[in-house]
Amino acid sequence: MTDQMIIWMIGVDGSRWDLSGPDAGLQFVELRPGPKRLIDAPAKTFWLQGAARSHYQGKQFERRDPTFAVNIVANSASAWRDIDSRFRMALGMYDGEFAIYVQTGADIRRLDLRLLSDPVPYENGPWG
Repeated sequence: MTDQMIIWMIGVDGSRWDLSGPDAGLQFVELRPGPKRLIDAPAKTFWLQGAARSHYQGKQFERRDPTFAVNIVANSASAWRDIDSRFRMALGMYDGEFAIYVQTGADIRRLDLRLLSDPVPYENGPWG
């Protein structure tokens, strides 16, 4: 058993994209290195102020906006455009959900996501 983190995405169209781990890049898309820390889910707490002390009333989890970047690798401009188009279609539109899976050892976590805004391309490549 290994503790290597494996990350893959299942697109809204059912396509699988291996982003990290031993199969990373099989579809010519891999997770781009980014933030090195994990951030807790943002939450807001509610308190009722009394004369002598405050009384806890509850909590509410705020919306999380995870961000990730990928590298798309191809040996020609037309191949790159094809892979980029298929990956973008896998992300869907704002009303569709795609899933990110993270596996460490035997544990697998799933995070259902949907687009918040248009993906922003990194345009300093040989064809950008």
